[in-house]
Amino acid sequence: MNTITIKAYKSDLNRFLSHGGQIPATPESVAKYLLSHAKTHKYSTLHRWFVSIGRAHVDQKFENPTRSDLVHNAMLFIRQKYGTARRKVARLTPDQVHKIVAAISNDRLKDMRDKAILLVGHETGYGRKTLPALTRQNVLNVGDCLFSIKINNHETKLSAHASKAFNEWMFYSRISNGPLFQGINRHGQLSGSPITGHGLAHIIKERVKSIGLDPKQYSALSLCGGDQR
Repeated sequence: MNTITIKAYKSDLNRFLSHGGQIPATPESVAKYLLSHAKTHKYSTLHRWFVSIGRAHVDQKFENPTRSDLVHNAMLFIRQKYGTARRKVARLTPDQVHKIVAAISNDRLKDMRDKAILLVGHETGYGRKTLPALTRQNVLNVGDCLFSIKINNHETKLSAHASKAFNEWMFYSRISNGPLFQGINRHGQLSGSPITGHGLAHIIKERVKSIGLDPKQYSALSLCGGDQR
């Protein structure tokens, strides 16, 4: 199954059936189902449901309602009205970032990485796209244990606090090239691959929760105040 996993496919169908749907379904029932969830679910999720319902009909050799103009127009309406809407997330203030970092111990490699990510991300303004893409080659030593991050012609000098956290991360991770912020497995081993945007969001949610903030209000965009760089 190319577009969705078998697990997601089954889950989507069970959800559709539990909400009164049936296979075969009419274009009207599918359009109504998708539209009824437009305000509460992401367009990408609804599109996956759309694909799953269509696939179920194809697999069972029924006429596919998702090929109808009615369902296509419903999806077009959802995408135009809700698809590009960006969920508002809370921005982490400098005081909150420093409070979070102060609450993190240095017991694990993950702790050192998360400190560096939070401070570097906050001071550079880089978010879910640029932070994971940073490599060792983007780092410049600009003084006695002071660093800056340079991308193309844009350079951001890190504070002494951020530089210290970054230096500790580099020393203990022993990363000399490749992705700067890598995934870490449950055994404390580096993955060799950069963290993902989803992984960055998980780190932020975990760390804001540690100081009593609601993780639902924060995401990978919280370090840069909504900027998706």
